[in-house]
Amino acid sequence: MKLLAALVFLLVVAGTQSGIVDSFISQVKSFFTTHEEAPYDVTVWASEYEERRYPPQKWVCTQKEGKPEDTVEEITTSLFWKLFAYIGGHNAEGKEIEMTGPVTVEVTWLESGGKRFTECFYLGYALQDNPPQPAESHTFIQDRPELYVLTRTVGGYVEAEAEWQREARSLASILERHGRTVSFDHQYWVGYDPPMKFWNRRNEVWFVEN
Repeated sequence: MKLLAALVFLLVVAGTQSGIVDSFISQVKSFFTTHEEAPYDVTVWASEYEERRYPPQKWVCTQKEGKPEDTVEEITTSLFWKLFAYIGGHNAEGKEIEMTGPVTVEVTWLESGGKRFTECFYLGYALQDNPPQPAESHTFIQDRPELYVLTRTVGGYVEAEAEWQREARSLASILERHGRTVSFDHQYWVGYDPPMKFWNRRNEVWFVEN
């Protein structure tokens, strides 16, 4: 779980540096508050799914191409902590940034048989015009264009690749019954909640409308 990984991360990198400890504690506390969420409009509200329009927005992202033998949990966790460092103050301005929602993982299947994972945190409204630039080359500001996505919300914990793929297949089947077709080669795996939230969790697979 990411919260346990956070504690290990704290012990490894913090040492006697109280500023890092204070920043870490502040960010963990923010996991348990209400987050600002990326804005969207529901353009189609069907009985089993919805279509949403996300306006152009800025996100902070990092990316990795995984080999077929790599586990999704290892990849997404390593990407998460790079983004967590950015909002914790490891950026060009040394600015701490409030956690937002959702965390999106864009998954693209490659001809090589591997996958490209692009994990992103939404940058809140106040940062859209001039976000702090990343301090590391592996992290970047993404100007995400307008997106129309097909999705539904499911509860519980969805973390392993098999669980995300099960939801993708279920959603695709629903959409097919409604005359909508999607490509499995490009998906978003989307989470809204901290690991220690046990009830009313929100997870989504997004298929992008072309």
